[in-house]
Amino acid sequence: MKKIVLLFTILASFNYLVLNAQTFTWTGSTDVNWSDQTNWSTSDGSDGDDGIPGASNPVTIPNVSNDPEINNNSAVCGALTIQSGGKLYSTTSDGKLVASSIDLQSGGSMIFSNGEIECTGKMDCDGILTLGGSGVLDVNGEFEVSSTSGGTKSGGSLYVAGDFDASSAEPADFTGYGSNTVILDGSNQSLILNA
Repeated sequence: MKKIVLLFTILASFNYLVLNAQTFTWTGSTDVNWSDQTNWSTSDGSDGDDGIPGASNPVTIPNVSNDPEINNNSAVCGALTIQSGGKLYSTTSDGKLVASSIDLQSGGSMIFSNGEIECTGKMDCDGILTLGGSGVLDVNGEFEVSSTSGGTKSGGSLYVAGDFDASSAEPADFTGYGSNTVILDGSNQSLILNA
């Protein structure tokens, strides 16, 4: 009997973890508010009733009319993918998003002039990164920039604790202009630039 109860407990825990790791897709069906559950879908057939992403939930931001804005300091997600045409904004000083990894795909955009986006793992930057004002992008893993990357860095700060790999990027993409700052704050880092 104890074995059956233990097996049931293990299966229930596994089911809980699987359900809580559902992928959330941004629909923007109501507005631009990241924290409004009616803007999210988990593809379960009933949009807007599954809450908002948690720290283990992968998130996909496609090309939609109402692009999400980080408007509070408690936004979290697992792996964040911003698809071509998709955009993520942070313009308020109290906005903060923590993601386990970021895949900014070619044609996707991250635009922030305030607040902070923290990536606890690797960030692939193949899209458009616009960093200005007092915005902060803090990448605790590798930051990889590709030849399709673009955008402007006219202010704000980019922190990278892992390797900074811009070997495929255009040389002008991360040159010092405006008042932006790139800070390599890890140990044993590699800095690879396209000459």
